[in-house]
Amino acid sequence: MRSLFLSICAFALSMRALAQCTVPIPATVLPMQHDSVLSVVGQALWVCPGVTVDGSSIDPVFFLESGATMVFSGISKNIYAKSGSVVDGSGIDDTIYYEPGASILLSG
Repeated sequence: MRSLFLSICAFALSMRALAQCTVPIPATVLPMQHDSVLSVVGQALWVCPGVTVDGSSIDPVFFLESGATMVFSGISKNIYAKSGSVVDGSGIDDTIYYEPGASILLSG
């Protein structure tokens, strides 16, 4: 019986580990704490809750917290959107990673 209990616990812990996903945020990331209109080339931005970032970009990385909004155009963006964030815009060769509950609104 003890063996079965340990097996169930080990399975449950392994399933929890598989369900988690962490994205390393680079040390050079620029935190966005206020609404901003900007042009970005190759920069990593961390968009805080309640902040809207609007602009164009080439080869950036965006980390969107829950409650953050990103309105964009540009090329080759990597976007990580948490549940409750909004990604709105268009672009070429973009990659968007998002949690269920994130709003992804793309046009072209």
